[in-house]
Amino acid sequence: PSLILFLFASGIENGAGKGKLGKRSKSSFKRRQYHSSSNNDNLLGHYLAGLIEGDGSIIVPKTIRNQKGKRDIL
Repeated sequence: PSLILFLFASGIENGAGKGKLGKRSKSSFKRRQYHSSSNNDNLLGHYLAGLIEGDGSIIVPKTIRNQKGKRDIL
């Protein structure tokens, strides 16, 4: 889900919201999308294992910032 959001946000920054890909060509956009998703697929299982408890419940953090104000999660 976060990868899709990242790709969508980067597309809007480059003008994709107007029906164009802006200054980037379509081929470079597809290449970047494939490269990003292949890296994250290897880590998806580890990420989900960190969220799912032994009883099957899923942990949802109440806050994304620690006591010092720094972001804890992506």
